[in-house]
Amino acid sequence: MAFVAIFFKFCSLAFLIVGVVGLLVPSLFKSKKTGDVPERGALFLGGVAAAFIAIIVAGAAMTVKDGGRREQASAQDKLAEVAPPPFQTTALEPAAPKKKVSKKTLGVSLEEFRKRFNTAIVDVDKNYRLAELDIKKGTVNDTFAHVIHPGFSVVGSVNKSDGSVLDLMFLVSGADTKRTIQSVIVLMAATTALNSGVSRQENSMAVIDLTASAIDNVDNGESFKRKIGALEYSASASELAGLIFAISPK
Repeated sequence: MAFVAIFFKFCSLAFLIVGVVGLLVPSLFKSKKTGDVPERGALFLGGVAAAFIAIIVAGAAMTVKDGGRREQASAQDKLAEVAPPPFQTTALEPAAPKKKVSKKTLGVSLEEFRKRFNTAIVDVDKNYRLAELDIKKGTVNDTFAHVIHPGFSVVGSVNKSDGSVLDLMFLVSGADTKRTIQSVIVLMAATTALNSGVSRQENSMAVIDLTASAIDNVDNGESFKRKIGALEYSASASELAGLIFAISPK
């Protein structure tokens, strides 16, 4: 069952990539016989639908595996603990309640976010893991800036009173298809790390929808927002600035 879950997990990523590529460059799927180019909407929705079906199958496989381990643990008087399902590791559990502060924050320290992000991204591409982040002291709030990958960076502000992250902004320069796909994957990991109270599927769909809307309106730079759980996501794109995706508390 573990092999089946891993197989469908990678299938879901492949289908998602196909959907994003179809949305951005539908001509790649041009029929060799008729010369017809499929509609980008159909390619995108088909890829996303196939990805979620694969996620559901992978989840079902892991559920069967986890159930078998629980039965074994019961038979052995609970001498062995049951392994947790994927993406529910201790690093991704909601952070312990913090002291009340006057400012709204993302609810985690910068180091907590780094660890959660690395846990979420390692199964996709370990090259995007975050190294230790250098905080710059400020008069009102502290700040940080970090280059995740060439052409892809993240900046944010940190509450001076308790060290919690106030907001994050991901900046993606350029508009090539490969970089756009990479940005969607990284943004999924970031939203999953911060919004653990919301399902991974809901986070993923919000990122895909906002990113696609921003890219479709790159000529006018229109900004798109959506409230997901306790956070708000926003995205905009322009020829000059590239793609900008922000995460902030409601």
